[in-house]
Amino acid sequence: MPACHLDRTAALRCKRSSMKCLILFSLLLGCRGESKPALIKGVSYGPVPLKHLAGGQSLLAQDDWMVEAAKPMWGERGRDDLHVMKQLGANMVRLYGNNPNQSHHSFLDKAHQLGMQVVPGMSDYPFIQMPDQKCMDTDYDCFNQSRDLYALNLETGFLTDSKEYHPALAYFIVINEPDLKMPPAATTTPGGPRQMVKAVVSALDGLLEAEKEANVSGILINFTATFSYAVCLACDELNYAPALGQMAILEDAMLHPEQYGYEPRNNVSEAYLTRWTQSFNTNNPARDLEPQFFSKYPARFPSTPVFVAEYHSPILAYLRPPMTLEEDLEQALSLANSSDLFLGIFFFQYQMAYWKGGSEENFGLFGLGDYRVAEMPYYGTTYDVWCLQPRVTSSTPDSSMSQVLTKVYEGPGLDYEFLCKPNPASVAISADGFRDIVSQGAARLAVFAKRVVEHLGAVVSSDSGLRSFSASMVNKSYADLVIAISHKPAWTSFSSSAACVADRTADAGQVGAAISWLCGHTPGFSCEVPESCASDAFSTGDWLFSRWYQQVGRDPLMDCNFGGAAIFASPALRGDTPCSARLRRLGTVLV
Repeated sequence: MPACHLDRTAALRCKRSSMKCLILFSLLLGCRGESKPALIKGVSYGPVPLKHLAGGQSLLAQDDWMVEAAKPMWGERGRDDLHVMKQLGANMVRLYGNNPNQSHHSFLDKAHQLGMQVVPGMSDYPFIQMPDQKCMDTDYDCFNQSRDLYALNLETGFLTDSKEYHPALAYFIVINEPDLKMPPAATTTPGGPRQMVKAVVSALDGLLEAEKEANVSGILINFTATFSYAVCLACDELNYAPALGQMAILEDAMLHPEQYGYEPRNNVSEAYLTRWTQSFNTNNPARDLEPQFFSKYPARFPSTPVFVAEYHSPILAYLRPPMTLEEDLEQALSLANSSDLFLGIFFFQYQMAYWKGGSEENFGLFGLGDYRVAEMPYYGTTYDVWCLQPRVTSSTPDSSMSQVLTKVYEGPGLDYEFLCKPNPASVAISADGFRDIVSQGAARLAVFAKRVVEHLGAVVSSDSGLRSFSASMVNKSYADLVIAISHKPAWTSFSSSAACVADRTADAGQVGAAISWLCGHTPGFSCEVPESCASDAFSTGDWLFSRWYQQVGRDPLMDCNFGGAAIFASPALRGDTPCSARLRRLGTVLV
């Protein structure tokens, strides 16, 4: 939810029935005058690429799935997870791991392109995993740790060139379940809640400092700390209700930080009043939420919105009376729709966590099948990216969990038939790739044909023309398809300013490998790159691929491919690529 620069104290003091309060409240919730933001229909995303328990996540060097290296999972040339979530009807995705040294720009760009928003969070690293000077070692003062890591996040994709937040960003989770780790017995140990909220307040202060140092402008995102659904027995207030005791003491600490042994550098109280949203995780069914939580929440937090950051109860079939997943989800969203404060849910979770084993395997819309979609070089180890296998549970007797979620989220739905078959967006543009796709029908062939068009320096100007053309090609050969497109049919638009550049649908590792091959196997070709084009693999690829093609290229499909890392792209497709050298001829297409 975008934040407004308004003082929420007026809304806290006024009566909800007054016009002033209603106007303030609508502005605080929507920033545009509507009653509340769009209902959150989210998915929690933690797709560890392991199909077995042995070794667990310790086999992974990282668990940040927003990075370029994980593109074979979320990108369109891989398993296309972001698009899958969009087809389910999701409008937000929540993530966990966060390596601020790596760029998240491509992930955010792709989500924004799909009309989705992203909710990343600070990883556990600064709080409990940092080898030296983690928060638990600095008396729960997390200012320096959070400031330094968030400053890197702002540099590596969270901000645009104009120092505004990326439009895909909605919230940032300061910490996940601090009540279970800061300290581990925070909800039951005397003094534990005070240590917990000191960590959260100081971490928020560090984030505000990073924003200030980066000169962040424009509409600011909201922050949250996601609590567990535990009852905080050690809290002074609401110590009988799940999550509410933690939220109450946090609010008090935000408004009176000095009483909790912390002197903030920034106005954390104002940030709380104007930019804070509450959140919690739960595996309780929807029928518990009203009596246990929402019957008490509005009176205590009359103008602070809240969402459920992990939602899925695996015991629905064993309740009395039993419930189906569809009934439970409908009840949860109905509760959100009828509330001014409850913003929605994130379904937990996208993929089953094989590596955790035990009861954790009860969660996950998808398991992993036996068809390998792609290989994913990821921080020194190459993992197989397996296709998605929809899961059926006792609470979804007549369909899969993903089908139920699609119905409740009102999504367009998936083509389940093709989840574990070759993808027309990623197969090689070749006779072999054509054979893999043509048997899947005209609609799938149209995706492949569009890629051929775009690799020949053109764009599709008529979707209906593309569909008709593809239908006419189902009994033809790859050579027939390429030759027909090379004749520049009316449904295409060719450009005389096409250039051989790095393909943005490839991942940075793939482009880097192509650059290494080019510079190691082409004697006499200069691989010197100006500093302005050396900032990332794609800009470097633009410089080198375009100049190599200028010298020796003849066939765009053969000579501007580099194993799928390059594309002979029209300016209408590639946008502004200042490092490319344009070639003002199509060349000869060899088939």
